[in-house]
Amino acid sequence: MSDGGVDDDYSEDERPNKRSAASEKPLLNFLNKATAAELAILRSFSDKKVELMIELRPFTSFLDIRKKLDAYKQEMGTKVTRQLILY
Repeated sequence: MSDGGVDDDYSEDERPNKRSAASEKPLLNFLNKATAAELAILRSFSDKKVELMIELRPFTSFLDIRKKLDAYKQEMGTKVTRQLILY
């Protein structure tokens, strides 16, 4: 199910390979410090994902990014369900 582009930006065969901690560090540093304009130049980052990545900072690892994105999706799903129940 698509969440509006937050995490469905690439196909299964484009998913990143496992990285070593040393190779993760420069990219994590970029993701933690980049401006919205800098993040927006990344091909797989929609405007919504740029905003979300900035909101969820800081990241300690790629697993941390995944966990924060999953928690965000869960929270948003719960909010939508609550809104539907209230109406």
